Amino acid sequence: GRLWLGRAGRISVYDPATRALRDWRIGGGSDLRQRIDLMRQAPDGTVWVSVMNLGLQQRSAEGRLLRSFDGAMLRGDTDAPVEQIRFDATGRAWVMGETGILREQGDRFEAVPGVSRGPIYDLVWIDPRQMWIARQGAFERYQWDGLSLRLIQRVDAGAGVPPVSM
Repeated sequence: GRLWLGRAGRISVYDPATRALRDWRIGGGSDLRQRIDLMRQAPDGTVWVSVMNLGLQQRSAEGRLLRSFDGAMLRGDTDAPVEQIRFDATGRAWVMGETGILREQGDRFEAVPGVSRGPIYDLVWIDPRQMWIARQGAFERYQWDGLSLRLIQRVDAGAGVPPVSM
């Protein structure tokens, strides 16, 4: 496999088998605040990269830019970062953050119906139809019907669980 290194303005992809190092600009000019804060490999081998103050990028396994999504579309009116990127059973990207959960829909990301707004820090799929999400002070289990989520369980301080901070 390859080793991905993110830093202000650039991504370096090192292949230990060939000792080749490729250096890629992340775009967006010379803004030093544009740094990579999260990278996740998708089931198809592409790599999704969250760039602070820029947005989200999907890159080939070699590092070439395939698609770019503007940060304002993902964050709304906040400057909050993408907290996590996960993939469903079909390989679609799901992005969590200050505005809730967004799901990849072709060339854009859309809010997932059925989950309340507000910060979401992570999710884990139990199976293709169920997931747990992590919020400040609570975990919630949802049922996914292919179009929207339905809350089926909430575990928080009221259930005797100690307060949780992400």
